[in-house]
Amino acid sequence: MKLLFTVNTYMPKRDGVQFVTKYLAEGLVKKGHSVDLITRQCKELTEVDDEVINGVHVIRWNANTYHTMHKGDKEGYQKFILENAVNYDCMVAVGTQTSFVDWMLPIIDQVKCRKILYLHSIWDFKYHKNDFDSLNNLCKKIWANVRWKIYYNKWGRAFKKFDEVVQLHSFDYAYTYFKNKYDIESVVIENAAEDSFFDEIVDASIELPNKYFLNVSNYMDRKNQMQTLKSFLETEIPNDIELVLIGSDRNPYYDGLIEYYNKYKMHNNGYKKVHFLYNVPRQHIYTYVKKAYAYIMTSKWEAYPISLIEAMAAGVPWISTNVGIVKYLPGGFVADEISDISYWIEFIAKNEKVSQYLGNVGKVYASTQFKINKKVDQLENVILKAVKKEK
Repeated sequence: MKLLFTVNTYMPKRDGVQFVTKYLAEGLVKKGHSVDLITRQCKELTEVDDEVINGVHVIRWNANTYHTMHKGDKEGYQKFILENAVNYDCMVAVGTQTSFVDWMLPIIDQVKCRKILYLHSIWDFKYHKNDFDSLNNLCKKIWANVRWKIYYNKWGRAFKKFDEVVQLHSFDYAYTYFKNKYDIESVVIENAAEDSFFDEIVDASIELPNKYFLNVSNYMDRKNQMQTLKSFLETEIPNDIELVLIGSDRNPYYDGLIEYYNKYKMHNNGYKKVHFLYNVPRQHIYTYVKKAYAYIMTSKWEAYPISLIEAMAAGVPWISTNVGIVKYLPGGFVADEISDISYWIEFIAKNEKVSQYLGNVGKVYASTQFKINKKVDQLENVILKAVKKEK
């Protein structure tokens, strides 16, 4: 089949949605399908707007989103879709609230190919504690709630025009929203972890702490590594247990973490050791995760966090804030309150056999649920079902 993906972020830009779309698109190529993919330009990382990456033909379009509003070549994109859709058996449109999906909604009746909407959750309209951290946060939340409430009220008819809607989990916020609001029964395809996290191979040349807790995520407020750092430093555990933070790049948020840690060291002679890393090669991440004593995630919002299921695949127990569908995953502890994070760090640090048991439970579940080949097969079946529908 000839397939078209549209997604907001793709290589060299990296995030969870990019990662999932990449292994799905490349997996379909390996199964013999032809895959084109449209994503937004990423001039800060590459000037190339048309290239083939691992068999996937990537086209980068002038499109971006600022304060919930889409900017760029909307008319050119709509013209491209209308003229070329007939050449594709099926389109996989990734994510609402993105330019490529939202620009297509007004013309969806004219798009002459089968269409699948692949969601990574949607905007969460509920108010949370961090929304009240500052006036700026509250204003952003109120504006986004109004903007996206109007959006989802307006485009219900268009969402029903998709041949299938794919969701991450039956308990995900978006799954329930689409079922209750639009009476859409979605297909569930959970996220997956790279095969390298499941094996026992590690790079012995990497110098690692003897015993450490780990967080791997882009340095940013939503990922909330500051809370990971604070919770770890507040614990009463031996100082030979260390913390490793790994992010993609150095930025102002990273600098804020360093500043906080330096102040902590000034007032503590026997301080806990923390490593602040960035630009770590992907092949080294595998080893950092596999050798970790436990994984900590203190994100303010997640849908189905890839980093957590990678830890599960590696047999590493985890501690997480209660975000997304995390509470439905085995192999770790969910903290309903921020103060619980420090408690669970101490608990895992002092109960090694329990820690190992949790890691094993998570790994058993991951080995049956989080393999990439399984997800590619599931999506291929959804596409085949859509293509075979009577017109």
